[in-house]
Amino acid sequence: RDSKLTRLLQDALGGNSRTIMLACVSPTDSDLIESVNTLRYASNARNITNNVTHNIENSLSPQEQVLQHENEQLKNQVSELQVLLKKIMPMAEVAAAAATSPSTVPTEEESSSSTSSGDGDDDDEEFSRSDNEEKVTDESERAQQQQQQQHDEEIQLLRKELEKATVAAQQVPTLQFELAKLRSELETYKEIANENEQLKVELKETKADAAVAKMAASKLSDTMDQLRQLKQHEIKEMKEEFDRTLKKKSETWSMVD
Repeated sequence: RDSKLTRLLQDALGGNSRTIMLACVSPTDSDLIESVNTLRYASNARNITNNVTHNIENSLSPQEQVLQHENEQLKNQVSELQVLLKKIMPMAEVAAAAATSPSTVPTEEESSSSTSSGDGDDDDEEFSRSDNEEKVTDESERAQQQQQQQHDEEIQLLRKELEKATVAAQQVPTLQFELAKLRSELETYKEIANENEQLKVELKETKADAAVAKMAASKLSDTMDQLRQLKQHEIKEMKEEFDRTLKKKSETWSMVD
């Protein structure tokens, strides 16, 4: 288990690899123990299951990475706004119900009738009590109005943010379409770049062939010049020899005469 070979075969034994195992055994008696141990290990290794997946990394361009990051941010904002809206809607409903429900605090007519029905000493106490109750009710109504106003403002803000999020979510398909378009353009650009590389290689080969042909043509012209010179020299020698033989023949004819 601590050997380097086992460490190298770590992916093959229960990892992300397709594994083929070959068990080498011997029929001799001296290797019986080793053969049995090998067969036992092979039998255990047959029960190992590997989950094989393709090791593919989609390389994105910087523009595609920016669009993907913006898409994830918009999705996170939409989910956060939906959670916040679910939390605040019950509170707003409770506040609206409290604002529309009739008040249980006694009115001024009831307080005045109660004060008029009492004695002279109790009138002042009832009046002060009613005054305090009116102040308390006024303060509670103001606080309730302020709270209701705050809830309304928060609901309006949430609605605006939700509208923005919905608009952003509606823009997600267009962003995905643009992303697909950019990917197709990137693929076409890669194809064009590959074709340019092939054309460059072919151009280099053509230039090399042209240089070779030029060298061969220069060598052929040199050989032709040499052949012409040799031919002219041979013709000159043959002419001189013909002149000499003609001269000899004329001398011999003159001597005969």
